[in-house]
Amino acid sequence: MSFSVEVFHNRIIFLGINANAPHSDMQKMLLVVCPLLGHTVRKTVFENTSCLPPEMKSYVNKLQSGDPELFRYTSSFCVQDPFDLSHNLSKAWTSATVNKFKALCNLSVQHLDTL
Repeated sequence: MSFSVEVFHNRIIFLGINANAPHSDMQKMLLVVCPLLGHTVRKTVFENTSCLPPEMKSYVNKLQSGDPELFRYTSSFCVQDPFDLSHNLSKAWTSATVNKFKALCNLSVQHLDTL
């Protein structure tokens, strides 16, 4: 597998939604995919800003400003925008969209495994 294919393969696995991922479906519902950090974090971290990692300082500062915008971590599937940390990219996804996304990621991993 070439370097770029391997990186893409690992990004799909990072999402934690392929069949071989270490997280169960129930555990995934408790996690937020954070591309900025390169890993997932528990949704409960967003309940208390003092628990957020230092890389999210801009998000904490925005919350302390006069116009705070909370990250919607109560959605069933959460992907944090790496540029606007208050934005959940998947907040409006229906369960059908989540299932389709999972299926497409699984197909991508299967294809990449053949390269």
